[in-house]
Amino acid sequence: LESGWGQILRPDDSMTSLKDAIDDLYLLLNDPDRFLFDSVAEQGGSLNIRPGKLYGREKETALITDAFYRVSTSGESEILLVDGFSGCGKSKLIQSVIGKVNFAGGYVIQGKFDEIAQHCSQIGVLTNALNKLCILICEKNEPTVVNDIVIDLMLVFGAHLYTLARLLPNVAMLSQQLNLFDQNEALNLSNVPYILLLFLRVVSNKSR
Repeated sequence: LESGWGQILRPDDSMTSLKDAIDDLYLLLNDPDRFLFDSVAEQGGSLNIRPGKLYGREKETALITDAFYRVSTSGESEILLVDGFSGCGKSKLIQSVIGKVNFAGGYVIQGKFDEIAQHCSQIGVLTNALNKLCILICEKNEPTVVNDIVIDLMLVFGAHLYTLARLLPNVAMLSQQLNLFDQNEALNLSNVPYILLLFLRVVSNKSR
């Protein structure tokens, strides 16, 4: 595959593999301004530095996207810690890969931990995130996929379905069948981690 300016083919710009072509086509789709711009001569020799674009963090973004690819293909869980001093660009780094994750069908749940933790317990931080996940599942999937999730939830949870609805009120957005629970039923806090784990296993099934 050859590429170059105008009608001139330049071997130094050649793509050596199909992967190179796929990567460039993905960039063209996800970040067209990187490719579709006036020539340097027409710009008067100035550099085209775009506001909001992250530069010099290709290695870090590759680590994050590679971790997402491993999780989405293997079905195994991973935790990736992005550490650094305040203001060094951690949030900007994460924001730079959100488009890629969304494009690949993943879910991105955001929140400032310090702000959430001030009003929630540790388990409350998790339930807050999973409650947002219910909304994303409805927004990003076809009705048939959402219906399959509802069926699996009903099969897996059985009598614990009411407990799930109390922990995650937004689960009712998936189906009216998940909207009913006994307001007077006592909530067994010791079961909460197990209930949330079951929910994650159902909605993160590799087949979806």
